[in-house]
Amino acid sequence: MNTVILTEVNSESLAEQAYVALEARLVTLQLEPGALVSEGDLIQMTGIGRTPVREAIQRLAQQELFQVIPRKGLLVAPVSRSLPSTSVQFSKGRFVVTIRLVRS
Repeated sequence: MNTVILTEVNSESLAEQAYVALEARLVTLQLEPGALVSEGDLIQMTGIGRTPVREAIQRLAQQELFQVIPRKGLLVAPVSRSLPSTSVQFSKGRFVVTIRLVRS
């Protein structure tokens, strides 16, 4: 008797998986605005290696969701209600989520 085991194959790159995981933590405020975190903290949070996490950090820094502070870490973008907001939209499967971010 033969056994067939089916597993789901994730077609996203590790960098994309790290980006999605970190973005979700930012959106849900699991990474608190104004907090200083290290690259190592993010690697541990995601369970993904250094290079993919660095690529995700670069993307998030370009979107001004992280500020890279050399030799200190990463500053999670603070939230301010006094300035105009920006909408960020991302999709996961068939769902599209729009988040309004306020930049300070």
